[in-house]
Amino acid sequence: MQALQIGAKNNNAVRRTETTVSLLARVVPLPTLAPVIIETGLFQHVITALENDTQSGVILAAYLDVLARMVLVDPSMFLQIVFEAARVMKLSDAKVPDAEAVLEQVLDSFWRNFDYVGETRMRKAVAMAAATLLTTGHRQCLERLDGEFCK
Repeated sequence: MQALQIGAKNNNAVRRTETTVSLLARVVPLPTLAPVIIETGLFQHVITALENDTQSGVILAAYLDVLARMVLVDPSMFLQIVFEAARVMKLSDAKVPDAEAVLEQVLDSFWRNFDYVGETRMRKAVAMAAATLLTTGHRQCLERLDGEFCK
C-alpha cells in the first residue's frame, strides 16, 4: 500500500505495483484473491483513486486495467467484491455510500477514465470488461446498455 501512495517520485513504483496486481488478477483464482485485496484495502484504494482526476493518466489507466482483469476472470465475483468492499468501507467510515452507489462509482470510472487507456491490450481489456459486466444481468450494469453502448 505504501508503494501506491501517489506522488511524482512514486509513479514508477505505483505502475509496477499495479502491473503486479493485474497479473495476480489473471493467474490467481478470484475467490482466493478477493479476501486479500479487500482486507488489505487495495480494492478500496483502487476505486477511490479512480475518483481522483488529478492523478496521472497512466496511473488511472493501470487502475482500470486491474479492475478489468478481475471482471474478465469472473464478473459475478467482481460484483461480490464491489459489494463486500462497500460493506467494509461503510464499517470504517459512516460517510461512505451504500453498495449500489459504490458499484455506480466503479461503473462510472470505467467510462470516465477510458480515454486515459492508450495501450492497445489494456484498452481492449477495459472495453471487454465493461461488456462482460452486462452478462451478469445486474440492473445497474444493464442500465448502461442504453447510454454507453447504444447511442
